[in-house]
Amino acid sequence: MQTTVDEQPNGKVWPSALSRSQNGPVELPRLMRVAEVAAYLGVSISKIWRLLRSNPSFPRPIRMNGTTRWDRLDIDRFIEDSKVRGRRGR
Repeated sequence: MQTTVDEQPNGKVWPSALSRSQNGPVELPRLMRVAEVAAYLGVSISKIWRLLRSNPSFPRPIRMNGTTRWDRLDIDRFIEDSKVRGRRGR
């Protein structure tokens, strides 16, 4: 199952109907659209595009068949790397 998100006029997104398995954990797609990445990180869509331009460590998207997707595992690695950099004081 995939996560669905609602995009608001202010550019903020949030999960509208997270799919849950019978055991309870939220299931996310492996390849995520920009709105899904924004919801996953809790930021606006425009912030994702700014991160892409300004932060060399932010994962590059995958472009295929006219769509832009991010690998969730790359996003997870970015989060973990950011935690480590934060602990070291950059």
